[in-house]
Amino acid sequence: MTFTLIDASNSPQFADQVGGKGANLFRLQRIGLPVPDFFCVGSAHFTAFVDARRRELDALIDLLPQTNDLDLPGLSARVKQVLADRPLPADLAASIAARLHDQGSEFFSVRSSARQEDSSAQSFAGLFHTSLYVRPAAVPEHIRNCWLSAFDAGILAYCRRRGVHPLDLELGVVVQRMVRSRVSGVMFTADPAGALSDVVVVAGLGLGEGIVSDAVESDTFRIDRLDRTIRSEINRKNWRIEFDAESGTGTRRAAVSEPLATQAALPSEVIGELVGLGLRAEAAFGDYQDVEWAVDDRGAIAVLQSRPITTIPPGDLTIFDNSNIVEGYPGVSLPLTFSFLKNGYGRNFSRMVAALGVPRRLIAEHQAVFQNMVGYVDGRIYYNLSNWYAIVNLNPVLGRRFTPAFNDMIGVRREARGTPSTPGPLDGVGQLFVVACTLAYRYVTLSPMMRRYQRDYRRFDEYSRRLQPESMTTHALSRAIGEASRMVFSMIYRPLINDLLLMLQVALNKGLMHRMGIANGDEVLNGLMCGEQGMASVLPVHSLMHLAELLKHDDVPADIRPAVLMERIQSEPALSGIRAAIAEHVRLYGDRCPEELKFETDTFREAPVRLLETALRHRASGVRIADLQTGEARIRGEAEAELSRQIKGRPMLGSMLRVGVGRMRMLLRNREAGRLDRARIVGIFRTLYRTMGRKLAGERTLSAADDIYYLTEDEIHGIVNGSSVFFDVNGLQAAISQRKAALAAARSRWPAERLTFRGTGIRNPVHQARVAAAATDSTLTGTPCSPGIVTGEAIIVDDPHTAPDVTGKIIVAHMTDPGWVFLMIASAGLVVEKGSLLSHTAIIGRELGIPTIVGVQHAATRIRSGQWIRIDGAKGEIALRASADVPVDAAS
Repeated sequence: MTFTLIDASNSPQFADQVGGKGANLFRLQRIGLPVPDFFCVGSAHFTAFVDARRRELDALIDLLPQTNDLDLPGLSARVKQVLADRPLPADLAASIAARLHDQGSEFFSVRSSARQEDSSAQSFAGLFHTSLYVRPAAVPEHIRNCWLSAFDAGILAYCRRRGVHPLDLELGVVVQRMVRSRVSGVMFTADPAGALSDVVVVAGLGLGEGIVSDAVESDTFRIDRLDRTIRSEINRKNWRIEFDAESGTGTRRAAVSEPLATQAALPSEVIGELVGLGLRAEAAFGDYQDVEWAVDDRGAIAVLQSRPITTIPPGDLTIFDNSNIVEGYPGVSLPLTFSFLKNGYGRNFSRMVAALGVPRRLIAEHQAVFQNMVGYVDGRIYYNLSNWYAIVNLNPVLGRRFTPAFNDMIGVRREARGTPSTPGPLDGVGQLFVVACTLAYRYVTLSPMMRRYQRDYRRFDEYSRRLQPESMTTHALSRAIGEASRMVFSMIYRPLINDLLLMLQVALNKGLMHRMGIANGDEVLNGLMCGEQGMASVLPVHSLMHLAELLKHDDVPADIRPAVLMERIQSEPALSGIRAAIAEHVRLYGDRCPEELKFETDTFREAPVRLLETALRHRASGVRIADLQTGEARIRGEAEAELSRQIKGRPMLGSMLRVGVGRMRMLLRNREAGRLDRARIVGIFRTLYRTMGRKLAGERTLSAADDIYYLTEDEIHGIVNGSSVFFDVNGLQAAISQRKAALAAARSRWPAERLTFRGTGIRNPVHQARVAAAATDSTLTGTPCSPGIVTGEAIIVDDPHTAPDVTGKIIVAHMTDPGWVFLMIASAGLVVEKGSLLSHTAIIGRELGIPTIVGVQHAATRIRSGQWIRIDGAKGEIALRASADVPVDAAS
């Protein structure tokens, strides 16, 4: 055969022979990433190498399915013995020697590159042979070692687990110029053990071999893809892997001197450069990447390989973002609040888009999108941006124009589209015309539409005032809530149309100001929106400040307790003015308070003493209503003057802009009035549901009235009307208790602002923006790598070759390497002292679906063989028992 070596000049011709690693390197090279010079030995040479002994090898490989895991090393040795006397062909060795001489490098790395390796289906992470700091004369022998590594015990176990025949591996070899690494490591362009919105960089001193084999300590840097902020976990680095200068080849483990041991392995600017390279690789491959990199003594970055992250689940991409919505629903929200919001969004937005001319057929086809516009993560409410963009893109032509304005309105800092379903291009053009005409009609007829809304709102308000909740039965309350919902969602979509028009008007005004070349356009526009009289959002503030001024005028002591003062106000005639002001504020604005949209919030209506407490704080500030109005008028006046100055001499465009500004102010007034109405509407439903809770508690269906907040709307009505999935009251109360405990624990966690998932939502671990509290003495913690909870017997393993039976047990070790894979497969869980999120232990643990925790200090000394432990691979927690023979949790 022809012994052609493969490089950039002929790689397209031999693309099927370079294997996964080689193919990825050629692609990285083509897009201009800094890949060290390399060439490939094609897989045809490996095939020829094994085909000469194919019959003997087939007979041995046929034994693989029935071979015990502990016997795999023996089978591996027998397979390799068959090939022991097979040399590298002389012609191939000569071709390699000539190529190495031409490259002129002193040292090379030699790595396997199987066709199946580094693919999206399986990674074979670290299982094949790799040689570093190989002198040119020794490269042929190391290529042969790569071929033989195809039959290592770990690879045989991996192949059996993955359904791959070892003789079908088609093993190529990459020979690459060696980089003298000062720092090296691995980068995931998405966190495979959590949300996909982080780039994770793990860096250690010396060669990357030490990091992936857990032989050295490393630093971990998490970079937010949204804003590029870096969260660092800096560890003391005692060891590094470096060139073995004494032997003149290979590597050695060496101690790290001060102060390098305590410094961060990478400065922020290098991290930023690495992230940029990683995202370029991701864009080229079209999927999240696991990138191996190195930085030499000159500070130059080299990309050594890249492969898809195989542990990210398949399925739809979901993007959660709490921009804007966190203002209404900060922190943990309880299930009743979330379900009300979720149901409301679905009904409201489907009505709104229908009113804008989107065909009802198309809306019906996308009901799943409308019904899931918000997400519930660790008790927090998020926008499901994937579905928001899907709605915006129901018409793709219009969506491209709406999206920037939509992002501005809801406060998304960067566009993040999912994979929206869109109609065909012809439908898009037709719908664009219909929606454009409908929007123009709504724009012209806005005032009559909002008058209809206000009429319907007054009708709803009158209906709610006629209700006597305390005299109603639970069935009557259920019917009243249903009727109130019908009335609300037949009208509340109209303020949404107003908000949409406001979004477009602001975009139009900005565009016109940009066209006119107005300097500081955003600043001017913000000033023009200030000082609008009668703004509904300002009225409650003015009312509160009026109350504060009354308190100051009546010489109420500054240090008086609000509860004591409230008693005085209710009983003393001299304070009747304050009493009247409180009553009037509660009547008009009692539902406007912090966290007003949560049913579980005690508003000023339920707790007027909180209003008094707030007013006392405002009194201390000394700010008066007149001061606010003066300041607002000044800002607006300055903006008006600046606008007049800059549009002077441009009457036509200036008049258009002034009309647009006036329209914007009207839309803004409508929006703020609608928001206050929304708070009042929630207040009415809050009263009805709270009354329902008291009645259910009174009949002992619930343990306490507040338990109703831990149920969803559908669950509540099902309980009342006999269609509940809870079998009995005990089951209902047990479920509520479980939810209480889970949400109480969630309060100590802080999910990140942007969360990106793929696949089934509930299975995705949630990335935390803040570190959880320290563990107790009976608990060890580490880096969570593979989720799952398991209770079992621990077994300390120092040497995989002499390890006892680990079947069904939790392996605890100082460190592991890829050769442990045949032990890992049989185990119930993995706990390792060394390692990082990106080590092979973590990678294999995730691929095998074994609960895995690494980086657990003193695990092999704190835990004893035979001791029962409980590990939580999602949280990185290991619970210990003082007694070696008592299970932690027999039910888990």
